[in-house]
Amino acid sequence: MSRQIEQTLQEQYTFYLYSRAVLFCASAGGMRTNMRTAIRMKKAGYKKGHPDVVIYEPRGGWHGMTVELKVKTYAGEDQKFWQGELLKRGYYAIIVPGKLDFWEARKFLVEETDKYLKGEIKREP
Repeated sequence: MSRQIEQTLQEQYTFYLYSRAVLFCASAGGMRTNMRTAIRMKKAGYKKGHPDVVIYEPRGGWHGMTVELKVKTYAGEDQKFWQGELLKRGYYAIIVPGKLDFWEARKFLVEETDKYLKGEIKREP
């Protein structure tokens, strides 16, 4: 059930990004696939824990922004690893707090992304 809710959240979030003419790409990593497709994705370079959405808009000293979507679920170790590595490399990497319901998560995403796109979230040197 939470996968379905996160899918809906991702769809609404991408609509929001399109409406602001943001350059982004969403990962298909959370999609259900058959074993053959999963093996092919891994051989092609897909890595477990990669963020759900990558925004290619530098702001506030950041190279871009990455988003891991969560609704009533929590980030795994692979997702936390990616967040830490991306922060070290100059990307503003967020994980939606897992305690939030759908509407709270949606509000969090929009507010956080708006602040980022306005350049209000500054990277410390």
